[in-house]
Amino acid sequence: MRMTKLVAVSMLGALAILAGCSASTDSASSSTGSSDIVVQTLWDDQVEVHADYLSFPKEARQSADLQKALTQLENYLGAYNAAKSNAPETAKGNADEEDDFAVNSLRDNNNLLPIYFFGNRQHDALNADNSIKDGLKNPTGYLRRGVSWSDGPNGELLIQTRPASIAEAHIDLEARGLMPGVAHSANEGNGTNDNWAWGQVYPFTIADVPLNKTLYTHQIGAALGSVNVGFVDSNLKITGNLDAGVSGRWVSPRQARGILNLNLEGQIVLQGQFDGGYGMSSGDISLFHKAFDITSIGGFPLTLSFDIVGKCDMATNGKIVARAGEKVVGGMAGGAKYERDGDGFGIVWEPNWPQFSPVAPTVTSNAIVEASCTVTVSSHVQLFDTGGPTAQAAAYVKLNANGQTSGLSGSGKATVVGGIDASAGGTLAPFGVTLGSISTPPFHKEWTIFDQPVSFSAPQ
Repeated sequence: MRMTKLVAVSMLGALAILAGCSASTDSASSSTGSSDIVVQTLWDDQVEVHADYLSFPKEARQSADLQKALTQLENYLGAYNAAKSNAPETAKGNADEEDDFAVNSLRDNNNLLPIYFFGNRQHDALNADNSIKDGLKNPTGYLRRGVSWSDGPNGELLIQTRPASIAEAHIDLEARGLMPGVAHSANEGNGTNDNWAWGQVYPFTIADVPLNKTLYTHQIGAALGSVNVGFVDSNLKITGNLDAGVSGRWVSPRQARGILNLNLEGQIVLQGQFDGGYGMSSGDISLFHKAFDITSIGGFPLTLSFDIVGKCDMATNGKIVARAGEKVVGGMAGGAKYERDGDGFGIVWEPNWPQFSPVAPTVTSNAIVEASCTVTVSSHVQLFDTGGPTAQAAAYVKLNANGQTSGLSGSGKATVVGGIDASAGGTLAPFGVTLGSISTPPFHKEWTIFDQPVSFSAPQ
């Protein structure tokens, strides 16, 4: 978003309407006396995006465009507060219901529409692998409705906001050419024709994610040795795609889908080294976190984030080094579909997890050891800073090794169990129009993948 897009941008909505340039014919939004005002600024690299406000540097006050938007926001706020005071008693005390009443009342009765603020993610947000850098002020972009503004303690400009949707602000966004790829057809006024349609499949591959990490380390008293537990020789490859689409009218979709396909392939190997009897729990330890700019929807930032967390519980009654693992393969499709004239809102849930195969366990003494370690992969779709479908798969491996089993000389009995817990969630909210919440039944499956004697050597 450079300077050429900044100049007099708050005037473009009105100019587009007067010139007949708006591509939309949605009767609910095609007012002739006013227009949604979307403020697109050059401050994408400096703005700090927070949950309920935007912080602009004090230099932003030099922008005539932004100053005009603030004046319009002040005017809107006066009318908004007056409308909110007339909310029905059933809405009083409920901030969301009062807000809905005020916005809709001004739109329907006064032809007065809100002021929106739009920005892309900052220009230097991406690493070479298209992942998003950590610690950014504006990592995912934003689309917000302005509520009020105030001065910050250091002269910065604070604009209080509420979440907004593309459906709300589409007139001006389209007029500025910011929504390529959206197909239009004539609207006969009865809502049966699609006023717009969009859909794409976005593939992704994250190869060779290393999971090797010490999850827990501890010194057992003075000169008694140590404990170290973690993952070794462990990695994952994550592949899949986001299948998304919507058609209908801006505030009343006819069809929609949002399906996250997630596949995992790799291996998980736990290792524990104990210099004496001890029990431990690592708690959740981050193994991997990255968010990727997989592409954009109509010029808007689409982000797919991945978090991988490891956890181990392990205990033994003596000195031992123990290792066990599993090869993981499988995947799932999770999300939702919507058919206004068909089955309505429906969950998509297709887990596919074949039996894991073992990485043969090893133990080094006749001690008893019990362990359970889990790697959890979570993925999350975001359009701007608004959430979409999510998916989670937790692969676990359990080791029970007993070197004190009677009748076994120089060997012990080891059992390895592998399993998976998976689910999907989030919302189906194409362009910000929420059609339903995604909640799949939990998927659980486990297998005994190793159950036989293992040799060991006495500890030195």
